Amino acid sequence: MTSSNQAIYREPRTVVLVKTDTGFGFNVRGQVNEGGQLKSIGGRLYGPLQHVSAVLQGGAAEKVGVRPGDRIIEVNSNRVEGATHSQVVNLIRQGGDSISLKILSVPPGEATRLDPDDDQFYDYTDRAPLNIKIPSYSHSADGSFVQFHVHHNDELVALRRYSEFVALGAQIQRLFPDLPIPPLPGKWLFKMNAAQLQKRRVGLEAWLNELLAVRVVHNAEPVEKFLQKDGGTKQSFQRYVVLPDGSHYPVTGQTTVGDALENALKRIGLGSEWSAAMQLFYRDHDGVLCRFTRPEVIPNQNEMFLKLFLLSPELLQILMDDKSFRKILLQLAAQEANPVAKERLNATQDHPGKLIDEIRDPENDLRLQEAKFLPVGCDRRAPPAKVGINLFQSKLEIVAYNGDEAEGNKIELDWAVVTEFCSQKDGLAIKYKRKESEKSLKVFLVQSEIAVDFFSRIQLEKKVEEQLDSQPLPESVLRLLSS
Repeated sequence: MTSSNQAIYREPRTVVLVKTDTGFGFNVRGQVNEGGQLKSIGGRLYGPLQHVSAVLQGGAAEKVGVRPGDRIIEVNSNRVEGATHSQVVNLIRQGGDSISLKILSVPPGEATRLDPDDDQFYDYTDRAPLNIKIPSYSHSADGSFVQFHVHHNDELVALRRYSEFVALGAQIQRLFPDLPIPPLPGKWLFKMNAAQLQKRRVGLEAWLNELLAVRVVHNAEPVEKFLQKDGGTKQSFQRYVVLPDGSHYPVTGQTTVGDALENALKRIGLGSEWSAAMQLFYRDHDGVLCRFTRPEVIPNQNEMFLKLFLLSPELLQILMDDKSFRKILLQLAAQEANPVAKERLNATQDHPGKLIDEIRDPENDLRLQEAKFLPVGCDRRAPPAKVGINLFQSKLEIVAYNGDEAEGNKIELDWAVVTEFCSQKDGLAIKYKRKESEKSLKVFLVQSEIAVDFFSRIQLEKKVEEQLDSQPLPESVLRLLSS
């Protein structure tokens, strides 16, 4: 051992730690009761001292020379001989973003003799968030319970029931009694519908990310087991398609999107040509409906929805001449409607004109022929900080938001003045002509590719409208949409 190394064991020294994004970068261990016997350290007698049990590599403590085994004599000029670990912890926390420690280093062999078998202080400010997502859920084969699909680093690792999240929270609380555990989404006494399950999925994802953001927690054994990859998980999914009447049917693990769509149309009494007007969708992490754009792939999502994919009121009116399709459209509208609107819809079954009037009525808010996206940030420096993008067959809406509330400030653009609408790496790029000049807007929209998909659909439908003859039939519309 060199003389420079021996020097740190002779006298106490004072160090100042400045908190970083990983906290102060050390853990403390020591007695839980006050007082205790004096012990000789370096030829001097000291009351029981808390000691440094671990130092984060590259952290604030390591940078100022704090070492595992160092004895803590003072915290912010407060003598802590004989203090409990909770008293020392409180002094450290009261220091805010900077603390002063008077410490004494001891040789490794001496540290082994001095270290008592007592409780440990964990630095909960040392955070290292994990990439945890719960993008979907599935029902058990008999429908008796729901499993949530837990992904780590975008890879499916486990199917977990709500009760398993509750058990994980209890295990973490036992291991870390002084850690504030975030509340779980509330338990529901009755069978949950799709909207309630969606809300629970989002809540569980937020809860898990908040809990596991603390480094010492996500390194704990219960978390390791919770995120342990289940054998055969990917093959155990029960995928299913939700039909317009609210019923659903399972699909096998190797079924492609195209095959699932054809089977779904057959089940509701429509031929495969109706795929030109109806498509399969899934919900993303934000609950936004997104269309499956590649029919040849096997979907990762367990829940698929058969929905209308048509934004043109003119084309919809033509297709409603088909009685079977009109029945399906009524079912889709009824799923979205409030009780009053649903009653009015049921009275329109044999009256196509009244049905389309109800669909178009803005008070019903059916949203069958539009694509709305949640408000997100944009590149405008001046308020608003967020904008919502809404696509209709006739126009583009850009709505200003203040927080989660629409400000009432809205730009409506005819598609003829939109010169660019494309997906980029960081969002949606829009250019449009307004008052003799070209304007541009970047919207940081995660679903930018989905928005462009709807934009392309609008352009196609406009071309189809131009090609229609004076008395078009549903089959001619479907043929043109498919060509």
